[in-house]
Amino acid sequence: MAKLVIDVSSYQGSSLDYFNGFKKKGVRGAIVKLTEGTNYISPVCKYQVYNSWKAFGIVSVYHFYQGNPVAEANFFLKQVRACGLDKTTNLVIDVEAPSLPYYTTSGVNQFLEVLHDAGYKNLWVYGSSSWFNSGRINRSKLAYNADIWVAAYGVKQPGLNGVNMWQFTDNFYGVDCSYDFKGKFSTVEKVSNNKKSNDKKDVKQPTYVQSGKLFKTKPNVMNVYDDEKLTKKVKTRLGRNTEIEGTVIKVGKATRVKTKVGYLSGNTKFISKLE
Repeated sequence: MAKLVIDVSSYQGSSLDYFNGFKKKGVRGAIVKLTEGTNYISPVCKYQVYNSWKAFGIVSVYHFYQGNPVAEANFFLKQVRACGLDKTTNLVIDVEAPSLPYYTTSGVNQFLEVLHDAGYKNLWVYGSSSWFNSGRINRSKLAYNADIWVAAYGVKQPGLNGVNMWQFTDNFYGVDCSYDFKGKFSTVEKVSNNKKSNDKKDVKQPTYVQSGKLFKTKPNVMNVYDDEKLTKKVKTRLGRNTEIEGTVIKVGKATRVKTKVGYLSGNTKFISKLE
């Protein structure tokens, strides 16, 4: 069954409550606008990325293309990294600006090349069904196995065969919404088998780093706290694979990594020791 996925920009909300509200309406993922052209960065994109990921367990991002492929791709890529997004993230080029040349495929492929060469392989091209059907975006000539995300409103089908993402409305409770047919932009709720076990062997206990001076973060977004109990104010957030120096301290049965910017969990699910 197709999953619902919304796409958001600075015109939409950015709080966790905002995304959880859509989760209650059946949405299972979000695609966040990061950049446009070579000088616009959404002022709320980092909040939207973090809270979408927290609500849905997945987040994807897009760039609004203005026709300068290499410069725009590098600009977008810089912000992708600033948001701490790893190389499994879906990266989308939004191709719809009226000022673009009629045939856009060559420029789109140059944009994709920059992302692909940087190690990102889940590449997508967004456009209206009319752009694909008219050849403005030549689907058969898109490079690097880029998939397509098609916009077509007020119809019962997206208008193209083999479409994995279809934006079917621009007003799902005030926001654009798509059908994700293959689950590439969404998560599926886990179904419980109602089996309970009192056997402690069935429960995997957390493990913690016990020593070290250089560490690397694992989650897409990792909180840095003001106190060793990790309960007070979040001072900052680190992206995935961030290397940071610190010392290990004991807090009860757990450990923390004390750094210059605050305290991190010592749980090996979230952090690994490099040295």
